[in-house]
Amino acid sequence: MPPPNPSRSPRYRAVTEILLMGSEGRTRAANTPNSFPSRALATFLVLWAVSQYLFFRNCELGFGGRGLRGGLGPDDTPDYLRSAPFDASELSQANHLVVVCGHAIVVSEDLSKVETSDAAWSLLPYQRDQDLPATFVSHIRRGVELTAADPRALLVFSGGQTRATAGPRSEALSYWLVGEHFGWWGEANAVRPRAVLEDYARDSFENLLFAV
Repeated sequence: MPPPNPSRSPRYRAVTEILLMGSEGRTRAANTPNSFPSRALATFLVLWAVSQYLFFRNCELGFGGRGLRGGLGPDDTPDYLRSAPFDASELSQANHLVVVCGHAIVVSEDLSKVETSDAAWSLLPYQRDQDLPATFVSHIRRGVELTAADPRALLVFSGGQTRATAGPRSEALSYWLVGEHFGWWGEANAVRPRAVLEDYARDSFENLLFAV
């Protein structure tokens, strides 16, 4: 196999290097006793590298034009998903912090009733029948509005995996997904590149400590 072409993408070079390593491993293994484990390892590395290359290649091609989500075509993808990805360079410009502390975790795959239904959230007994879903969403929206109004603000959704019944979901990710569901209330281009998660906090003190 020829050496990697420097003009290729970094991903291509990385995959090619792994393939070359696998080939060298097979050559060395053939000249050493008890070579079966070495040959098996080399074969595994080659197959793994090929699978990774094909996976990322398919991501670039969009799985036949359907995109990673399978059901959406290129024209169905919301504009902000293409134009407003997270931008780490924005962090160096931020000098204000907007922290939205989580109080519950979304457990429903369908977020159409996330603002009105207790069933969409993993709630503690004292949180039920209090119209809290609307309150949670209002907190998220207010954080988005404040961040949109300040181009040097960083929006942090803070809250960890605080509900055993919710599985490995965090309050921070739940709030981010709610913002995503509502299209960031028309502020996706301004806010989405500056919205991050702090998903370790277990209480209000840690919300403040870890977010800072």
